[in-house]
Amino acid sequence: EDEITKAYKKYVINPKVTARVKEYVSYRVSVLGEVEKPDVYALTGGRTVLDVIARAGGLTDNASKTVTLVRPGDKENINYVIDLERLVTTQDPKINMILKPGDVVYVPKAGSIFVDGFVNQPGAFPLTSKITVTQAIAMAGGTAPEANTSSVYVYRLTENGDRKPLKVSLNDIREGKIGDPYLEENDVVLVTGSGFKRFVSGFLKFFGIGFSSASGASSYKVGIGK
Repeated sequence: EDEITKAYKKYVINPKVTARVKEYVSYRVSVLGEVEKPDVYALTGGRTVLDVIARAGGLTDNASKTVTLVRPGDKENINYVIDLERLVTTQDPKINMILKPGDVVYVPKAGSIFVDGFVNQPGAFPLTSKITVTQAIAMAGGTAPEANTSSVYVYRLTENGDRKPLKVSLNDIREGKIGDPYLEENDVVLVTGSGFKRFVSGFLKFFGIGFSSASGASSYKVGIGK
């Protein structure tokens, strides 16, 4: 419209130009990963990331909380990592991007968190959305009667491969004294009880994690609070 208006200004005073698309050319994009119907889809018009995920039947129960849009470039592919919650709630055009020919929309499988110790149903749980410490413990059936609710530890991997412990008090969270921390992929939540150090020692050995003061071929180094 701008280009045609500019050209007509040579011959017409204040030209008004409207351009409408009569027909869209079909193009193909791939949708892979944790969607119900992964496939290559022929699209027309300005279809978005949400449009094509819906076309693929939506997400599976194991889907991650992020989507990766891989866009072919002249020299190398460009990767856009999109937060699913923001994608659905805001539908911001900067996030819900219009797709181009050759785009690949990839929904990875969700990572896991682990809850162990004095809980009723310890185990691994998929991190399909934002989960806090108290929510993770609730997913594990809640604390057992022997649990020390003022001494819960979150073990998180650092860039150098160590696991950094974060001590959390469930009592302080419930009383509003501190916030309820969000967990990250591969976090381990340990609810302690009586005989704390002896219990944690056995727990860490089970997970293949060594103390920072230990020698030998331990997988990770962890400092234990008193």
